This record gives sequence, C-alpha cells and structure tokens, in this order.
Amino acid sequence: MRNTLIPESESKTFPRGAIALRLIVALLFPVAGWGEIEKQAIRTDEGFAFYWWPKLPSIDGWEPDRDASFHYQVNAIVPKGKGFADAETVMYAKAIYKPGIGDTKSVDDLVKNDTEHFKEDDPSIEIKQLPDIVDGDGKKLKVYRFTPAKEGNWEAVAYGSEGDFFLIFAISSRSAAGFDAQFPKFKELLGKYKQNLGTVGEKPPVMTEESPGQSQEQRANGGICPVP
Repeated sequence: MRNTLIPESESKTFPRGAIALRLIVALLFPVAGWGEIEKQAIRTDEGFAFYWWPKLPSIDGWEPDRDASFHYQVNAIVPKGKGFADAETVMYAKAIYKPGIGDTKSVDDLVKNDTEHFKEDDPSIEIKQLPDIVDGDGKKLKVYRFTPAKEGNWEAVAYGSEGDFFLIFAISSRSAAGFDAQFPKFKELLGKYKQNLGTVGEKPPVMTEESPGQSQEQRANGGICPVP
C-alpha cells in the first residue's frame, strides 16, 4: 500500500493511484518567491487550514474539481462533466515547500525518494524515465511513467522546482488506453504552465512565525492555525 494522501479507508470511494502525493508536513514559515503558487486559507472548526498548489493553465475539455482539491490538498482537474472519484483519468499538481522536507535538496533527491518508495511498496511496478517536457517558461521537467504489472493505475509524474517549492504534476488513469488517450493533454498542460500565469487575486493573510497567537507547534501542525 502506497503511503499517499488518500487513506486506505477511502480507496473504495476515491480509488486514485495518487502517485507522488505522499503526505509531507510543511512548516508554515514566511515564503519568498511565490511565483504562481496559489495559497488558500479556509476557516474550519479547528482553525485556518492552509492549502498551496501551482496555478494551472486552462486546457480544452478539462475543468477544476475544487472539492477534491481541498480534500486532498492538490490542484485537481478532470474531464468536463466528470468527478475526480469517477473519472477514468485525472490530473493534479502539488507544491511542496522545500524547507519543510529535510534532506530533500534537489529534484533528483525527490525523484530518487519517490521511485525507491514505490518500488518498496510494489516491486513489480515498472518505472521508466520519459523525455523531459519543457514548460511555458522554457524549464525542463523530469518525467517518469509508472506502469502496474497487474492491478493499479497507469501514471506519469513530472518533477520541477520553482523558488522555495518543488512542483509535482501527475496524470493517473485506470487503464492503459485511458492513459495513452490523455497523455497528450498532460503534455499540453505542462507546456502551457508558467511561473506567472496572471493575477491570482488577493492572497489571504499568512500566519507566520511572528504572527500573534501562533506557536511553533501550531505552525508545524499541518498548517492549522487556531481560530481566535
């Protein structure tokens, strides 16, 4: 069983492969160089929940699934008219704050950790490096394909770096045919992605280490800050 953001108890209602969505606890310190990282602050009964992910460009035939995005802390997009849980093929993106993940210092480190982890979970999985894909800024993204031997999802993951964040983009399909049919759309998505796609809107207040009423424990608690 892969150590992903999708709990095993939810796998029947949300059976996505979720390559590269392992839960990485990111400390909430002041962040420089936002680029096109969308940051959302949602008030909950326990406090403010913070979410960050790359802002994705629009591609024909696909639309955001905001409910899945907030539930799984990714920027999820699906074929129009489908939901993240029932679509044959989905795509999603994640931004990982570098100072929050210890010894992972480079994209190569991130790829190495991921591939080793997935091989430990499923020794039969085939992992193949694909040609790099160049994004809208001319940066090369490293791309890997993950193919199940029997059961599982057909997936590809693109890894990149942007300022204080590692970026992860993924496509996941329940069939090889679905993957092959939509992989050109994944390449289109990556080719259109830019660090500055346009104005996201006013960013919500960020609780920093200097913010009143926020302890170090609260900052490290998955981005949950207490409601006054």
